[in-house]
Amino acid sequence: ISWGNSEVHVLRAGTLFFAFLLAVCSTVQAAADDDEVLIRAGERDKWFYVDRREVTLAQMQAFDSAFEPPYEYFRDARLPATGVSWAKARAYCQAQGKRLPTMDEWQLVCAGPEGYAYSYGNNWDPTLARMGRRVWTDGPRPVGSYEPNGYGLYDMVGNVWEWVDDGEKEDDAHHVVGGSWVDGPRKTKCTVKNPVFDALQRVINYGLRCVRSLTEEDLSRLAEEEAEKLRQVKAAARREAATKQAALRAKEAARKAKSDAEAKKVLDQEEAERQAVEAEKAKKAEAFARIIS
Repeated sequence: ISWGNSEVHVLRAGTLFFAFLLAVCSTVQAAADDDEVLIRAGERDKWFYVDRREVTLAQMQAFDSAFEPPYEYFRDARLPATGVSWAKARAYCQAQGKRLPTMDEWQLVCAGPEGYAYSYGNNWDPTLARMGRRVWTDGPRPVGSYEPNGYGLYDMVGNVWEWVDDGEKEDDAHHVVGGSWVDGPRKTKCTVKNPVFDALQRVINYGLRCVRSLTEEDLSRLAEEEAEKLRQVKAAARREAATKQAALRAKEAARKAKSDAEAKKVLDQEEAERQAVEAEKAKKAEAFARIIS
């Protein structure tokens, strides 16, 4: 569904209130880690960072205070930005020092490291993503409401369609991917794309997420992180070797102590026997001396 200035959408108050309650009561899964994920695709110059979550209404309005969602009940700041044109999506990402993903990048991260047909597996399941609702007024859910995929990315399918950028010319079709809350098994596959021929067209269930290419600073930091990991591995190997050597020395010391104790026991026994013999000789000598005297 798209709209223009000449269109007015009127919904019953009860529907608005119900949708508002659903949005407010939705549970958002908070992430304890960073807001973006490093995707190591091929050579290092092809690596990129991708946002864990779709861009929210709050983020879009921080970028453009005049931006409004298409419907009143899509005003929850935690919801994905809806009704976003390709031009607005690209401008938003550029303002963050990022960009829209290419088709190849998006499909790669959607399928996850497992290469699934959907972001969560190979079989369509509307309980694992916001999709298959078939009612426009049901709307999306706050970003991150469902479990992430194998890369730690949320809502890669369902919720809202996401824009990609393959450098199309202005008169060529741009594409959205991933499907939305109203779409079913076919449109929510990671490999499906939907063409849009107007870069300024706003469609109710179109949103976005951003990616960014690695900078020289990123490459330097990652190289240092890898070097630090290597140092840690080597240090751990040295500690393990030292621990093994210490265990061997302790074992050898225990063996030697045991051997020494056994040897001392034998020597002590031999000394006791020698002293007993000497005492017996002395006793006999004393007895003989008494006889001859």
